[in-house]
Amino acid sequence: MPNSLRPAEPRIDQATITKLLHQFDWSTTPLGVIDTWPTAMRSIVDMMLAVPVAMTTMWGKQGIMIYNAGYAVIAGSRHPEVFGLPVTAAWPEAADFNQSILDQVFAGKSLTYQKRNFMLHRNGRNEQVWFDLSYSPIFDQNGEIIGVMALVVEITAQVLAEQQRHRAEERFQLALDAGLLIGTWDWDIVADRCIVDPRFAEYFALDPTLASQGVSVETMLEAIHPDDQATIAQLIQSAIHSGQSYRAEYRVLHRDGDYRWVEANGFCIFEHNQPQRFPGVLIDITERKRREDALEHSEARLRAIFDTLPVGLVFAETPTGRITDGNAHVEQILRHPVLPSPATEAYGEWIAYDEHNQLVPIEEYPLAIAVKTGQVSERDFHYQRGDGTRAWIKVIGGPVRDLDNTITGGLITIIDIDREKRTETQLQALNNDLEGLVAQRTRERDRIWLVSQDLLGIADPAGNWLAINPAWQRTLGWDDSDILGRTSEWLEHPDDHERTRQEVAKLANGIPTSYFENRFRSRDGEYHWLSWTAVLDNGYLYCVARDISNEKQRQAEIERMQTQLRQSQKMEAIGQLTGGIAHDFNNILTSILGGLDLLQRRINVGRFDTIERYINSAIKSAKRAAALTQRLLAFSRQQALDVQPININSLIQSLDDLLQRSLGEQIQVATNLSDDVWRVRTDANQLENALLNLAINARDAMPYGGILTISTSNIDAQQANQLQLDPHEYVLIEVIDTGTGMSSEVIERAFDPFFTTKPLGQGTGLGLSMIYGFIKQIGGHIQIESQLEQGTSVKLYLPRDQSGLEHGFAAESAQARSIEGATILVVEDDEAVRMVLIDVLDELGYHTLEAEDASSALTFFEQPTTIDLVISDIGLPKTDGYDLALQIRQRYPTLPILLVSGYTDRAAVRSGELEPQMELLSKPFEITDLANKIHDLLQQGHT
Repeated sequence: MPNSLRPAEPRIDQATITKLLHQFDWSTTPLGVIDTWPTAMRSIVDMMLAVPVAMTTMWGKQGIMIYNAGYAVIAGSRHPEVFGLPVTAAWPEAADFNQSILDQVFAGKSLTYQKRNFMLHRNGRNEQVWFDLSYSPIFDQNGEIIGVMALVVEITAQVLAEQQRHRAEERFQLALDAGLLIGTWDWDIVADRCIVDPRFAEYFALDPTLASQGVSVETMLEAIHPDDQATIAQLIQSAIHSGQSYRAEYRVLHRDGDYRWVEANGFCIFEHNQPQRFPGVLIDITERKRREDALEHSEARLRAIFDTLPVGLVFAETPTGRITDGNAHVEQILRHPVLPSPATEAYGEWIAYDEHNQLVPIEEYPLAIAVKTGQVSERDFHYQRGDGTRAWIKVIGGPVRDLDNTITGGLITIIDIDREKRTETQLQALNNDLEGLVAQRTRERDRIWLVSQDLLGIADPAGNWLAINPAWQRTLGWDDSDILGRTSEWLEHPDDHERTRQEVAKLANGIPTSYFENRFRSRDGEYHWLSWTAVLDNGYLYCVARDISNEKQRQAEIERMQTQLRQSQKMEAIGQLTGGIAHDFNNILTSILGGLDLLQRRINVGRFDTIERYINSAIKSAKRAAALTQRLLAFSRQQALDVQPININSLIQSLDDLLQRSLGEQIQVATNLSDDVWRVRTDANQLENALLNLAINARDAMPYGGILTISTSNIDAQQANQLQLDPHEYVLIEVIDTGTGMSSEVIERAFDPFFTTKPLGQGTGLGLSMIYGFIKQIGGHIQIESQLEQGTSVKLYLPRDQSGLEHGFAAESAQARSIEGATILVVEDDEAVRMVLIDVLDELGYHTLEAEDASSALTFFEQPTTIDLVISDIGLPKTDGYDLALQIRQRYPTLPILLVSGYTDRAAVRSGELEPQMELLSKPFEITDLANKIHDLLQQGHT
């Protein structure tokens, strides 16, 4: 990286750079905010800012630049733009060089360059510059290289001065060799007639014939520049009067109209002590004059550079070593005069010491070596200055040669490097401290490696272990010989292989591992649970594993205790359930038994006028018991459902009259049904009960009247995913009331069994539980949204039907239908129920066969008996009704079968996945429902 020492501008000082350092947004760079920088880095930056010599630091592999005020002047108009940039981006014209520096120094090298040439763009133009550069690595507390320190000196002015002086000397020599003879003249002083040769005449634009005959001196003087005429006339008269040779340089008007410089040389001839003739020659020195002028200007510029360079310069001659010239800076550095110097002493009172504090003899001075060898010599001295203090200086001696390449003297360059040396000493001390700190940290790290109870290891990206700590042997019993050079697949529990390989692959791609758990086999054969933390760094996997087997055991114990607690709570809920069921069923049984007892009494005494009332009361109570049973089964998700494709809008519209009668005149029922709503698969009766239950709950929440709104809409898979539902298609039924609403505490418990906010005796707490169980049983979802005094919204998400069929809601005739003469096999283990079924079927005109279990039922199919339909209870002992139906279907694939049950845990039956010509009827049922089911199945069998 080029770093030049230009004269520092007053506006760029340490305070300016320090302010810039703290205002810069370092979070946008790989270095991060200043507070996170290593202590070594902050110390070096602070030291560098205080140094007046141009310095820059380059941090990290990108070489992020932080520099001081001296370097800011180097950057010129590119400061402060380059502050905080990677060095290759700051100086793109020297990017290759700078990248090479970073690579070599980060590899541990220190580099030095002399007279390194660059072409840089700064201050709005391209500049060719030269530098002396020194680079060294910066270490952190761990001994790792974290940056590069650059010390620089610009020698551009010296190089340019040497080049310009050399060119000036060449021009001067050419000027001396460039004189050309113009012509000759011969002035007859007595006749005042000047005869010139043709070349002279041509140069002065004179007529050659006239010139050969002679022209007057006045005519000759007219061609001389007016400013030179008087001087030339005076010199001519002086030569005539003194008799000395005449030599003059002046300008004459050339025939091309321009003035040219000439040199005239002549002398006066006397006869009898009287001047008679004045012959001479004329030489054109125009080019020489131009070169002399250029040389003069060049020397003036060199002098200015010589005097203003920020280094000391001294010229000395040989062989005496006498100092012939020096600039002001040398005396400022040495703090004693250097001119004049005694001719007998080559270096006068100059006293210098080496790095070992030994006096340096004169013959080892760079000037003496340069004069002796003809080569540039350089050395650092601890110089004793004129005020008695010592300072480090860099002395560079080079030979000065004449045109014959003979050494005639030497040029001594003196640079004040005291601050740099002190900085270098401080850096060395800091590096020594850092090395000690690194060694200490290394020892501490080694102790941690040895005593850590966690499993520590280093592996390659493929998972092959390269190093492990002793904790592996203490925890698992394996030592280095067992582990190193292998992956840990042979230690992993078989169930963990795939997960572990995936985690290692992610880790190898740079994704850190945190709290990954798997099991490793120990030498004694037991598996230990391990929790891993790992990271990829510089091509290696650094891993830490903690044995969490005890934690896993404690967690398992906690889960076991939680399971026991839940079981206890479940038993408590069962107790509540038993009490609630007993209370409700005792009321129902009291009504039924009391009514039948009174019926029997009336029949015995022949009173038939009031018996219908007791029959109706018993039927009503039995239906109440059936409804309570359905609620319990819905809550447990065990009821047998008659799942069919349903048009939701049609079902809701069919409930309109029932809802109005149930809710009363104070509550307005509104519907908002989507025209394109999809069909759903559900049990229509259960869904009607659920909607009626929700409507009644809404009525109770609106004691002073209000609006009940039922709406429908489609929910696609994407919307379902956004609602955190399973990503399927649903039909949404939303029931909204304007009632008193619910608190968040009530909403949390709304689906709990037996939870109710109604007064004692006015609610079982099973309503919403039943709806919840029913909706979950058909694969749907239910949500409640409510706020106090702002009403309630209950959302039912029902799965969309994909079958393409649709179940209608045309009104069925309540009259029992039958196909007389058909033979029906009844399979029922409960004798009373079987008797009732046989009597009902006989009443309907069917022939009947009966069996108490599956095995006895199958014997009828081994006889020459024609069976048109089978009615079987699902809850048979041993082989249940559904399995019996499947066995029958293997023999008679199209035989109609009606399964009857009030409870089932068979998933196929609960989900409605029955085979064709196989129907389900839930207990208890009315004769009309049974007759219609039998009629439909027999009709399908005859189709």
